[in-house]
Amino acid sequence: YQNLGEDALCDICTEHPRFVEVYGDIMERGLGLCCEEAARLLLEGEGPLTFTCEECDEPEDELDDDDLDIRDQVLGEREWMFETLADQGLPFAERLYKIFGFTGENPFAPFENANAMFELLTKLESYGPDWDAALSRIKARIESPEPIVDQGFFTENESVRLLAYLIYRHYAKCLFEGREQGKRQFALLFWNLARFFTKELAGANSAVTPSPRTNTKINAVKILSKQLEYAEEIMEIVEISLDE
Repeated sequence: YQNLGEDALCDICTEHPRFVEVYGDIMERGLGLCCEEAARLLLEGEGPLTFTCEECDEPEDELDDDDLDIRDQVLGEREWMFETLADQGLPFAERLYKIFGFTGENPFAPFENANAMFELLTKLESYGPDWDAALSRIKARIESPEPIVDQGFFTENESVRLLAYLIYRHYAKCLFEGREQGKRQFALLFWNLARFFTKELAGANSAVTPSPRTNTKINAVKILSKQLEYAEEIMEIVEISLDE
């Protein structure tokens, strides 16, 4: 590919890890975090996540006027979440409260505790041995006598960008699928899993050089994305459990 150029890429390499959603005359594209490079670009970017808008010639989905109004309300609510996350005039904790109702009193929200988090994960079909191994490490961490705390890999800026990505990718789909609250809380769940179990999720990849700390969080995000975001059945189970 380096020698032949981009035009030589096969379909899977051209499209992966991109995702596409269409809401009437609006098409949205993004990069999925099951790719290490996409995760690196997201986490290492400076400042709030921003989006590029341009006209395209792709076919649109037909929506009637009522659906268009609902679409605009959903996208407006999502835009408010982006603006709130990016508002550095507000303490990060206040931004989390305004969007997710997260106070920090229960750090494992939207669940009561780490056990409840783990219980949900065990109900999901595994994509393979890497996830099974990560789940075993998470179980051992929960069963150990040491308190479970934020492992400190994610900066505030990285957390803001990660949460914005999760809201961008999933929230607007409530226009067709419902589960608005479940989609909002999924972002919180993903972030909490990533920060509390960074090393357990990354596993042996946490020792990768030359930057083991960076690779640890990138690989933690990658394995979570790969397990949770790439099967509609899994997303439905998770969102239903959070949609209260």
